[in-house]
Parts: sequence; structure tokens; C-alpha cells
Amino acid sequence: MKTIIFDYSGVINDNRETTYQTVVKIFEHFKGPTISYEEFRRNWIQPFMLFYNKYLPDVSFEEEVIVYKKVYQEVITEHPVKLYPGIADFLKKLFVQGKDLIIVSSDAEKYIRQELQAFELDKIFKHLVAGVHDKTESVIKLVASDNLDFAKTIFIGDTVHEIEAGKKAGILTGAVTWGIDTEDKLLAAKPDFLFHDLSELQRIFN
Repeated sequence: MKTIIFDYSGVINDNRETTYQTVVKIFEHFKGPTISYEEFRRNWIQPFMLFYNKYLPDVSFEEEVIVYKKVYQEVITEHPVKLYPGIADFLKKLFVQGKDLIIVSSDAEKYIRQELQAFELDKIFKHLVAGVHDKTESVIKLVASDNLDFAKTIFIGDTVHEIEAGKKAGILTGAVTWGIDTEDKLLAAKPDFLFHDLSELQRIFN
């Protein structure tokens, strides 16, 4: 494996609580329904406007983004961002091994860069593609622009969307179970690899 494309939230940072609390605040802003954590995980879908428009059919992408930027800052103040245990050392090890590391994320670039710098990971990624609503086009473009080897490139995510995007780009896919989507949803999408913990992910690079 030469190139590893990572989703950010749910793979590198632990986002389940922050994403859920952000959803709650966005629903409150638009006077939407109250949603439980279990329902959130069960019904989460990306691109994320597919999820929001299930509950808030009249809210536009532009409106959601404006409110998201405001409430996310409130949420991370109350629930500081943390990385999954061991992931920082793992990423640094991959970088030292000469792997090309890339992030493709729907999160705002500003917050990702702040967090990467705080965790001393800001120098190891070849590309940061952020603020992406639908990751499929971005991954396809990356594969083409960097002339990536399909058989040596993998997209690792925590949702069905990343698996589908990787498959459409013709590269390998890996799903982690420590993010938002439940294991049964991930299995139904048929990723090339399913990782229950960091040790399982590390094994494919040994």
C-alpha cells in the first residue's frame, strides 16, 4: 500500500459525540425534532444534506453550513476534540515509512488544520481536501491528478459514503467501526477491509 486516503472525523478524531451534539444544536436552531443518539447513528447518511433534509426538508446547504460553523465552535468548547488512542503515533509511523497520506473530509479546513497542529500532525499529510460535501468527485480527481495506483491506494472511512466513494474511484476501501456508522451498515456496503480496532488496521501495513 503506497497511498492512504483518510476521512478525518470518525477515523482520526473521535467525532461521535461532537457530531451528535452539533446535529442537536442545528435541529434546535431550525426548530427540528429531538433526536436520540441511537437514532442519529442509525439514520446518519452522507452526503450530509441527505441526512439533514430527512428532518429539515426546507433547509438549504448554504443555511446548514452557516449554522454548522457557529454551533460546531460551541460544541468543541464544551466537548474538546480528541484523537482515537494510538492513531497519532500510527500516522507518524506511516509517514516515516514513506507512505503518502491524504485527508478528504467534509469538515471545515480551518478546524482540521487547527486540530492537526494541536496534535503535531500538520506536517505529515500530502494533501488536505476539506469542506467536501460529496467525497466521490474529490477522490476520483485525486486518483487522476496524482496518477495513483488503484491497487496500492486505499480510502479509509467510518461511513458507507467513504466506501462507496472509494469503490467508484476504483481504489481499495477500508471501514473502521469506531466512527459513526454501525458495523451492520458498513458490512452491507462491502468494504475490502473492516477494522474493529487500530491493531487490525496496523496489520495491513506491516
